[in-house]
Amino acid sequence: MNNYFMKVIIVKRLIFIIVLISLSMSTSALASTDPDSYVQIDSVEVDCKGVKKCDYYIDRWKSLVGGYKDLYQLREIIKLTLFQINVTQFEYRLFKEEFAKTILHVSFYVPPVVNEIKLQSNIAVESAYFKSILILKEGSVFSTDLDLKNCEIIKNFFRERGYFNAKVVSKTKTWPEFNKLDLLYTVDEGPPILIKQFEVQVSNKKVKKRIISQLNELNGTPYDLLKVKFKIDEIEKMLIESGYLFSQIQEYNFNKQSENHGILNLKIELGERYVFTFLGNSIYNVQELRELVREQLKKGQKSFNSAQIKKTLNDMYEEIGIQNTEIKFELVKKKDLRDKEDDSIINNYIFKIKEGQKIVIEKMEITGNKQIESEKLINLFTKNASILVSRNFYDKRYIYDFKDMLRKYYIENGFMYASVDGPEVKFSEEKPTKVSIHYQVKEDNQTMIEEINVTGIPENLIEKSLEIITNKALTPLNTSVVDQDIKRVIEFLREEGYYYANIKENAPDKIIKFSLDLKRAKIFFNMDTGEKIFLSKVIVAGNDRTKEKVVKREINMREGDVITPTKLEKIKNDLQGLGVFSQINVTLVPGEVENNRVNILISVQEKESGYIELAPGYRTDLGVKFSAEVGHRNVSGLNRTASFKGQVNQRTDFSAFDEKRQVRAQKKLEYLTRANYIWPYIFNYPLTFQMAAIGSRKRYYSFDADALQAQFTLSKIFSEKIYGDLSYQLEDIIQKDASDSKDNKHLRIGGITPSITLDLRDNHISPQKGAYFNLSNEWANPNLFSQRKKDLEINYYKLVLRNKFYFPVVTDFAVLAISLSMGRQQDLVDKSSAGRKGVPGIKLFRLNGVDLIRGFRDDEINRVGIEGRDIDEYQVGRAYFLSFKLEPRFVVSENLILAVFYDAGRVYVDHIDPDSMRNSIGVGFKYLTPIGSLDFDYGIKLWRKQMPSGAIETPGAFNISIGFF
Repeated sequence: MNNYFMKVIIVKRLIFIIVLISLSMSTSALASTDPDSYVQIDSVEVDCKGVKKCDYYIDRWKSLVGGYKDLYQLREIIKLTLFQINVTQFEYRLFKEEFAKTILHVSFYVPPVVNEIKLQSNIAVESAYFKSILILKEGSVFSTDLDLKNCEIIKNFFRERGYFNAKVVSKTKTWPEFNKLDLLYTVDEGPPILIKQFEVQVSNKKVKKRIISQLNELNGTPYDLLKVKFKIDEIEKMLIESGYLFSQIQEYNFNKQSENHGILNLKIELGERYVFTFLGNSIYNVQELRELVREQLKKGQKSFNSAQIKKTLNDMYEEIGIQNTEIKFELVKKKDLRDKEDDSIINNYIFKIKEGQKIVIEKMEITGNKQIESEKLINLFTKNASILVSRNFYDKRYIYDFKDMLRKYYIENGFMYASVDGPEVKFSEEKPTKVSIHYQVKEDNQTMIEEINVTGIPENLIEKSLEIITNKALTPLNTSVVDQDIKRVIEFLREEGYYYANIKENAPDKIIKFSLDLKRAKIFFNMDTGEKIFLSKVIVAGNDRTKEKVVKREINMREGDVITPTKLEKIKNDLQGLGVFSQINVTLVPGEVENNRVNILISVQEKESGYIELAPGYRTDLGVKFSAEVGHRNVSGLNRTASFKGQVNQRTDFSAFDEKRQVRAQKKLEYLTRANYIWPYIFNYPLTFQMAAIGSRKRYYSFDADALQAQFTLSKIFSEKIYGDLSYQLEDIIQKDASDSKDNKHLRIGGITPSITLDLRDNHISPQKGAYFNLSNEWANPNLFSQRKKDLEINYYKLVLRNKFYFPVVTDFAVLAISLSMGRQQDLVDKSSAGRKGVPGIKLFRLNGVDLIRGFRDDEINRVGIEGRDIDEYQVGRAYFLSFKLEPRFVVSENLILAVFYDAGRVYVDHIDPDSMRNSIGVGFKYLTPIGSLDFDYGIKLWRKQMPSGAIETPGAFNISIGFF
């Protein structure tokens, strides 16, 4: 724990102790009140000092109106209320007015909170770093003492950078209406102290010259401790590369010589110089071996240890299965004849390596086993084998590790005193490249569990507790999991409401009792359940901006409900899902002792609500783009979100357009603007309402479109895995600059889209197992304000089903991901209508976005029919799409996944023909981010076709996308 956090904790504890002392002293006002008698608080008077707006604090204290069984309980509630707010000089008293009403009077001082900290200096200092080194930070309670310490920290900061005479002045600007203040630290740096000379003490003249040459970069610059440390690190690296492996910089300091300059002193002990020569190596190159030796010598050694180096080199070969490598060395001491100025002696270690060979395991046997079959022991050996052993090659590390595996296996099967000798490794005299391995087992007695007794818990829970443990009656005793069994029983009892359940007797001889011959054992779990605990009330602390009801409505518990660890964890997870808190702690505090009721204290730390995001970039389909978003995530403290986003892009490639538009190659800006408002718990009902106004200009295959949209969506979470949406969207679209004049038109589309989702994935960002299902149906109709004219009526439905499956192949390493999506859309206009029919082109299925078939461009994959025309060129009454993806994934690192894939898909008009699906294979990388994976994929078509223009399709395509699968 760093000094800052220690100091903050100490200050908070001191404030809390002072408040509690004043709280205890104030009880003298209650001397006439019987502490065991019932207390009724009829009203609360609040004397709030130091802040203009006191409503927040008044509401906190007025919540204390009510009845208390005694004075002790009232005091505990007052302490809890104090815990939630930052106040000092607290006092309270009770008094009765006429009509025997009891009034609680509280008074306190609210210290200001630091709003913003700024640094005014002639020297550029990174703001984030500057604020990180301060003790008094933004958002903390102001203290004069901490402000003075900040000044001292800033002064030292500049002194370390050569400004020895720096002076710091602190000024405050108060905001009484918000009880906040701004801090401005003004620095008068004074003249810097420059480095004008270097004094280097080292035994070798040439090395001294090289060091001074490196230090000369600092000559004439202000003394900056950080830059000096970087330079010393460079010098240390240079010495090691020169062979001075055990050199040490014993001392470095800066001596001020006058008001404006000083001397940098270094004292270095070189030690001996080493050079390494390797002969006979072919598997590893010289650079790899030298680096290995250097790394070994860095591990705290003070001198050259030849035996350790030889062992390290041998281990390096054995890791790849090369056994019996012979390593010899000789030491040759000489001077460097190439450099007359350097008279140091070089220790040249010449390693002569005779590389061994991979050794084949000719025979592996385990003897001495009588009660466990040999086949099971051999299966244990092969099941856990390393890669080398699985290929029948000798792996020294695994062969010796297996001895412990074998011993553990016997313990798990009741042989507590079994022993394993070996391994005995014998290399064949006739065939030196083959080896036999032998383990000798001494089984001793096998201990069987006679019975398991769980006492101290309700009878109706005994059978269930026996079901959840690993050890079972009439089976071999597994002593290695007894502690886990105890933990499982404790967790089970706590989930039944016995929150403080534990085991009474934890000594091994009290838990397991053996028969004299050690062949039988009885297990005793003597538990102490305590009483079930129930919820009294929920107390929220730290929510300065967020309304208390926002927190409480996420808590699916009521007064009197049983409290369990899972319920508390769910509260924390649900609150994290709101996105307004950076830290959440859920703890239990005393409540009504007699009724076994406790309070849940939820302590939160709020995030900054406002945000601005700027995102320049490039997409293969949209070209150069720039987007900006500004928003507020916690409007009015009600977890409502208001945002505005603008995006503009310029395409650099016109291959997604039809031939006429490709020839014209018009460079037009596309844009998207979106104003969004999200209202959770609309009218206090668990529904989320979202409305958005969208303006856009987008370029399609055969036309451009300007669109204005209004969207209204209601979302409902039915359970942890099931949620649904109901959206209404009204769009006003002007299609223009079309290749065919008939596509220049004005459309109005109004429709609803119900959607239901079942999400069974274990992780939304990088699933390892589970499945995902989503069904949606967009329905546009004149009754929903879609267009109805003589020449055009809009009336259609668009049904889409998306399914994703994830199968673990190798835990935490390999996953098989499968996606299967399909859709159908149908024009519902009366066939007898004289007007133009067909689904609007802007709403037709296209395989892009989440349904992208990797390796294909937009103009290649969305062609239908024998003529191979784009689907947008048809008058479509009925259309379908199919999309299938098969993707094995391999974890490279925590944030990087390698994937190979097979994609297949097609859009269809009038009928489906799965045999005609286009397909591709490829490889990709997924970079995991908090919002999803960033995917880089290159796909290759398995069958290239001829375009209507006569040109052959491209071999493949590169795609960048935000992960959707």
